[in-house]
Amino acid sequence: MADETFRNILPPTKAVDNLDGTFSVGVSVISGLGSLGATCWVVANDAKAEVKAFAQKLQASGYPAWVCDGVNDQAQIQAAIDALPAGGGQVLLLEGTYVFAAIVTPTSNVTISGQGMSTKIEAPAGGDYAFATMFLISGVNDVHITDMSFDCLKRVSYAVQILNSARIYIENIDVDDTWDDGMSIEGGSTYVTVSNSVFHDCQNPAITPGTAAGIEIEDGATDVLITGCNSYNNQAGVSIQTHNLEDGCQRISIVDCWLHDNTYDVPAGPMATQLRITETTPATAMYDIRISGCILTGGKYGIALNSDRGSGFIICENVISDSSVYAIDATGDSTGLRICNNNIKDAIDIHITMPDVVVESNYLMNTGILYGGADCNRVSIISNVLRQDSGIKYILAQAATRTRILDNNLYDCAIWVISGDSPTITGNYVYGGYVDAGHGYSSIYVDSCDFTTVALNTVEYPDTTGIRVDTSDYVLIEGNQVLQTQSNNGAGRGIRAHNCNYVSILGNIVSNTVDANQQYGIVGSGTNTEVISGNVISGSSVSALSGVNADTYSNQRSDLFMDVLAASANYIVDAQNLVNGAVALTGTQPKYPRGLDCTITNVAGAVSAYTMTVVGVNAKGKTITEVFTFADDGLVFSSDNAFDNITSVTLADVADTGNATFVMGIDTRLGLMNDIQETTDVWKIIKNGTKETVAGAQVDVAKDIYDMSVITLAATDDFEIWYRSNLNIIS
Repeated sequence: MADETFRNILPPTKAVDNLDGTFSVGVSVISGLGSLGATCWVVANDAKAEVKAFAQKLQASGYPAWVCDGVNDQAQIQAAIDALPAGGGQVLLLEGTYVFAAIVTPTSNVTISGQGMSTKIEAPAGGDYAFATMFLISGVNDVHITDMSFDCLKRVSYAVQILNSARIYIENIDVDDTWDDGMSIEGGSTYVTVSNSVFHDCQNPAITPGTAAGIEIEDGATDVLITGCNSYNNQAGVSIQTHNLEDGCQRISIVDCWLHDNTYDVPAGPMATQLRITETTPATAMYDIRISGCILTGGKYGIALNSDRGSGFIICENVISDSSVYAIDATGDSTGLRICNNNIKDAIDIHITMPDVVVESNYLMNTGILYGGADCNRVSIISNVLRQDSGIKYILAQAATRTRILDNNLYDCAIWVISGDSPTITGNYVYGGYVDAGHGYSSIYVDSCDFTTVALNTVEYPDTTGIRVDTSDYVLIEGNQVLQTQSNNGAGRGIRAHNCNYVSILGNIVSNTVDANQQYGIVGSGTNTEVISGNVISGSSVSALSGVNADTYSNQRSDLFMDVLAASANYIVDAQNLVNGAVALTGTQPKYPRGLDCTITNVAGAVSAYTMTVVGVNAKGKTITEVFTFADDGLVFSSDNAFDNITSVTLADVADTGNATFVMGIDTRLGLMNDIQETTDVWKIIKNGTKETVAGAQVDVAKDIYDMSVITLAATDDFEIWYRSNLNIIS
């Protein structure tokens, strides 16, 4: 059934008489080798004896069939190629092993097809390096090589080398054990497609150690598509590079490939990379390189990109894992890199020194984002998810100016920005975020960055500090939520500005409702010229606002007290009987919030008990209640609060046999609209146009009151009281 071997390759084109009484398949009738048809057959030396004999009869009769000798099989294959008509055609390699001792050079419009992995191209056994490549596609067009395997036995540099050629298609090949790259596409080649192929065990042990790749694309190759390929156990899976003064590669797509475990025979150096893109002083720029839908696993680097003159790099929708140095390493001065929609796990960091980079919508597990450097400007980190279950991970910007960190979700990770001006950190959610002491154990940490904006972030359960800004000028911290601050490595602080100038902390919510670990709400240690306004602070176990300097809060606001009333013993209640029930408020309500004085006139020592309840509102319009008793307050007492209005005075439990009376008036204490957290919060007092000395001893921090007894207070005096903090809500 030798004829069935040929019947299964191509359908018959014409029925002819049998040559030996047994042949019945139809083939083209040919008169001499020089006029063969557009399809030729090549039979391996190790094919079945009857197949070889049958092919030899065909060849002897002028039919397009060659039988190899197992030593220089490239000669028969080259002869079949050369015998095709000027318009090209197809060379079919049947099952078996073909030993190449030299190079085969396809011509234009030729397809060389095997029968799958049962068709093997093999280097001669034994010895050292033999020759450069098995197939050299040079200066031709429209060549297709498909359905065969290559075993190069470390004696051949490349299985396939493509130079200055166009419309080349390589499909369904398996390349093993080359001396250098498994396949090389270079020298101005264009419109090259490599699909559904496997490249493995390619190394370069002697020539430039460590740079061999499964597929190499270099020096001016353009419009190349690598799709559906598997490259493993090489020194690099795929390499795109431009050598010194050569043209840059352009419009290269690596799509849906599996690049893994490319760590073979790697010396000390930068290889062990699944995908490598690099250039050395190219004559023209490298641009429009797209890596999409690939799986990259193991080695030092998932993707290593080094380019100074390129643009338009896209790394998207890949899965990268188990890189020991960086998942993605993007260095150089090229612009326009986008890293988006990748899933990266256990791969150290994405590392960037390039400008104008967008890192967006990636999922990172035990993998951080690290970027910065002299040229690393205008980097945007947007809508990524970072998680970690061991160690420390982060978004870390170092010396990166005008960076934007927006709308990211971080779980047990942190955001650090160090030594780069004009950062914007907005809309992020950070849960936990254990970090080291060098970054203040902070979930969001900014150091030495002028013109910083930290806004609209939510931080939950920070380790020790939710948001911290150090040694930075012109800082805006606005609209953030810092919740449930912990104190694992020092005093728990919601927001801290340390050694900064010109800082505004506005409209933030700082709250701990679960424990007492938030010792301080907002801390301004060593910070000058600061505005703290409109914040809501609750659950601070030590102080809501703390650590401010004497010249903090540049936009101070003030209370005005015009034409105040003199202190009076009976302004509110005048000579009422000390009897149970509601007391008639016979006097006048205070013009401004004032402390209350009360005197009970005890007739013959007959008063032995009473309970007096005073209800009113304070300077902030909040309802307040104070209760006085004979046992605690005696016959002459003052209120703790300053009342702007007295709603009711009620007596109960009165024990008096001598018809006692009492009066209630106002004293020299003024109630303040501001929340006073420290005595220095009262910054300046102007009395009747003259600046007075502020005494800390006269400031009641608990009740927001200033006692004018030292400055003195008389009828018609005017006071203006200035504050360092304003409009914060403390609870």
